[in-house]
Amino acid sequence: MTSRWALVLLLNVPLGAQTVTGQLEGHIVDTSGAPIAGVKLTARNADSGTLRESVSNQSGYYLLSFLSLGNWQVTAEAAGFGSVQRSAQIELSSTRVADFKLAPATVSTTLTVESDASLIEMTRGEQKSSLDEKTIEDRPLSSRNFLSLVEMMPGFQSSGSYSGVNNPTLSSGSYVSFNGTGSRSASFQIDGVNNDDSSEGMSRQNVNISAIKEFVVLSNAFSAEFGRGGTAVLIQTKSGTNRIHGDTYNFFQNQVINSNGFFNNSAGSRPDGSPVVPRAPYRRNQFGYTVGAPILKNKLFLFHSFERTELKAHSTQTRWLFPAGTRIQVGDCRLCLNPDDHPNLAADKAFLESLLARFPKVANNPNFCATCLTQQVASSFPDQDYAGKLDYAASPRHFYALRYQYSRQRRKPGQLIDGEAAVQNNRQQNVGFTATQIFSPSTSGEFRFGLGLRTTLVDISSGNDTPIVRITNPTAFTTTTLGSAGAFPINRFQTDYQFNYNLSHIRGKHSLRTGIDYRRAKLDDLADNNSRGLYNFTVTGIRGQASFYDGWENFLRGYIPSYQKGYGNFFTQNRMSEANLYFQDDWKLRPNLTINLGYRYEYVRKPNEINNRVNYNYDDFKNGHEPRFGFAWTPAFDRGRLSVRGGFGIFHTRIFQSIFSQSGASLRSLPPQGILRSFDPTFNVADPSGGYVYSPTTFNPTGLSIARIAPNLGMPNIQQFNFTLDRTVSKDIVVSVGYNRTRGIGLIQNANLNRARFPFLGSDGIMYDKIDPDLGNARPAPGFISLAQPWTNRRRPDPQYSTITYIHNGSWSYYNALRVTARQRYKKGLHWMINYAWSKSIDTGSDYTAGVTITEFDSAKSQRGLSDFHQAHRVNFNYGYTLPFFKKSKLLGGWTLSGNHTYATGNPFTVTAGYDVNADGVANDRPILLNQALYGASVDNGRTNPATGQPYSIEQLPLSGFFPTVATPIGQRVFDPGGSGKDSLGRNTFFGQGMANWDAGIYKKPGLRPHHEHL
Repeated sequence: MTSRWALVLLLNVPLGAQTVTGQLEGHIVDTSGAPIAGVKLTARNADSGTLRESVSNQSGYYLLSFLSLGNWQVTAEAAGFGSVQRSAQIELSSTRVADFKLAPATVSTTLTVESDASLIEMTRGEQKSSLDEKTIEDRPLSSRNFLSLVEMMPGFQSSGSYSGVNNPTLSSGSYVSFNGTGSRSASFQIDGVNNDDSSEGMSRQNVNISAIKEFVVLSNAFSAEFGRGGTAVLIQTKSGTNRIHGDTYNFFQNQVINSNGFFNNSAGSRPDGSPVVPRAPYRRNQFGYTVGAPILKNKLFLFHSFERTELKAHSTQTRWLFPAGTRIQVGDCRLCLNPDDHPNLAADKAFLESLLARFPKVANNPNFCATCLTQQVASSFPDQDYAGKLDYAASPRHFYALRYQYSRQRRKPGQLIDGEAAVQNNRQQNVGFTATQIFSPSTSGEFRFGLGLRTTLVDISSGNDTPIVRITNPTAFTTTTLGSAGAFPINRFQTDYQFNYNLSHIRGKHSLRTGIDYRRAKLDDLADNNSRGLYNFTVTGIRGQASFYDGWENFLRGYIPSYQKGYGNFFTQNRMSEANLYFQDDWKLRPNLTINLGYRYEYVRKPNEINNRVNYNYDDFKNGHEPRFGFAWTPAFDRGRLSVRGGFGIFHTRIFQSIFSQSGASLRSLPPQGILRSFDPTFNVADPSGGYVYSPTTFNPTGLSIARIAPNLGMPNIQQFNFTLDRTVSKDIVVSVGYNRTRGIGLIQNANLNRARFPFLGSDGIMYDKIDPDLGNARPAPGFISLAQPWTNRRRPDPQYSTITYIHNGSWSYYNALRVTARQRYKKGLHWMINYAWSKSIDTGSDYTAGVTITEFDSAKSQRGLSDFHQAHRVNFNYGYTLPFFKKSKLLGGWTLSGNHTYATGNPFTVTAGYDVNADGVANDRPILLNQALYGASVDNGRTNPATGQPYSIEQLPLSGFFPTVATPIGQRVFDPGGSGKDSLGRNTFFGQGMANWDAGIYKKPGLRPHHEHL
């Protein structure tokens, strides 16, 4: 006899600690509510046929750890009782509760019970957001980068000020910021194996969207199993099953179906009505397939994915050019090479002519500027990705999984000026192995091994001997960037190892879990530091006077106001390691109350350069104590529809390697291994160093920019707290309302320790204590300083050096938010999620590489302001709906409408005066606001007004509203040597326009034979 019972869940099971697979736990009682020991539990995966077994303990509890994702059929049976069967959907990093009530039976009776359909979390205090494969499949993602998925999660914060984000080939890639923790505090896993890039604090490798089974973000107070940062991004990839399944796809774009860009349209039209800048040729094909299949039914399974992107684009670029007919001239004219100034005239002339020859000659876009050239240039960006996975169920007690992934990206961007772009050739590989062993019904273990390889090769398009040239121009297109970045070339070879073991045990009402995570990284890294020479042809003199020269004019007369060059060592071989231990006890204190207690300890070794080419002058980090606490209470009066949850956790982010490679603060360029030297202004353009030859044993340091590390430098501390209410509105809809708080302590900050003093007895023996009445005087009398000649380096306490950047734990942050989420799981073809956050994020520096410098006279509090990624309001609505038309038609039916829409207030930004107001050598001074009506204004996000060539934001925040600014005549500017900037504007007091992104799509699955719909 078979019957179907609707059981009320008693939820008497303690929560098992989170895993990167999933767990099933439950409590087994008889009809009187008494626990039953010795009940045999048999679980079978509906897709793969994998079999797992367990037995309930003396308290009636059972545990099935490390289960693969998917639908499991679970049967409970014991002598003298009828058997009961339930289905349970196992999800990533979660514990499914399946309780059983067994009735006495004189004959075997099977009762099939509906699976627990509850959407609310009733057994843990953490905050977790997840997307299953159906949701991911339905979302329109033009880039198909898995990092785009985080933008749909509650608590995510975007930043309008960081460029190049979500590009795995750039150091600013993998922008993931949740709950005020910043963009470098997330950790990443693929199938339980580390996917962190320790050199940049980012994700190492992308994952094919079509290969993702489930995507999870743990964003607050999560289990002690996870550490390293304030957010954990977990990906579980698909596996083979007992039936062949897969898909094939091709995403296609070209200029015919693309609209023209805003900036192209702003260039205007020709007399015949045709656009000055038409749509650029563009062709993008992203195609691939996935396939899963059994090799041995119920035993061995294969899953394979392939994806390739072929992108050939003609982007529209606008560049400032030299006026028509410009050439390098010798003589006594204003823009000539004067032989009196150029003792090496022939060499200087040849050098400037070689640079001038790199520029196009004919301008064509007077709407932007008289000498502007707008042109379409061709770029090529081919990418490819291969991944394979084997799952093997050797027995009901032994399970193995092996995964390998290879990715390759090439970048060859177009360029208008020969040598302004960089080319890239990058590769990433990932190997993951997992072995799971079931020791007994109450104890199981899991071993994981991970190997990550990353190769990053970046070179200048026209050769690595191309000098780095910056020319300040008099238009909106302000700077020529010949030679790309000073950090190129980069030749980086990185190897990451991970060894992890987790042990899970259930004892009475306690679900216990402990483990160790050991990681080691090898980073062999060649990263340049301006060894090609950084030429800055900037503006000099006073505008409107004969002494004034624009940047391009100084170029033509062969005068370099600023020149830097790096010498010595640019190659390091760093070795890094860490060991992390954790213990987690999830205790069912009462049938409706679960307490989560965890502790994690992280020990991080300082980097070691194997040949002592870099001295990391700080100690190993030994204070990685991280307690975790959580609770979940289900009030009996609401019959399991309400969950009251909360949690607290401490985390430690990492000190990523690129902190020590920033321009001006590169440890590898410190004496005696190397130097970054600034030279005096000169007319000797062919060799601005004047023949300087660096020797680590004989050089005399003067005017050098160096970096120092705080001896007690440690891992930043992140403290998280949340209080959350979850309520089911119907069987398929749940609403969550919560309060989040995050505090960051000891965040990485840079300070300037060698700030120029005033008054001060200079290194030349002169007391500098007077200000020249003529601020534009470039030759003030002894003891005087002016804006034109502040004698900055002479007034530094240590005359050997100019800027001394001090890397220390000097910053902090606070985040508070109200979060509301509503979602409906898939039902009748529709699933959706909407989330809203009303938040405030405050800090004293949001990202070390973004650069907010303080000085030894200031505290971190002097930089207190809204975070760069602060967004007061953010709403995301995403959905998928299978249209009901022609349901029975394989040819006409099967269409799905999907969307992902985001609306958010703008990110803040800072207005600076544009010059060194207090003459301390740190040019981050802020002006006074004259027009109070402008305070807190939101301005355009950066569009340029074609009528003026200036950004609209300049018109919305006119210079006349601030004092002083670069537009203020030098003689009228504020010049306050030694001043503190009191009453000036604060940091991040204005806002961008905000965002309103609307992504929608409609697609159709082809009609194929049953069970092969995705092939």
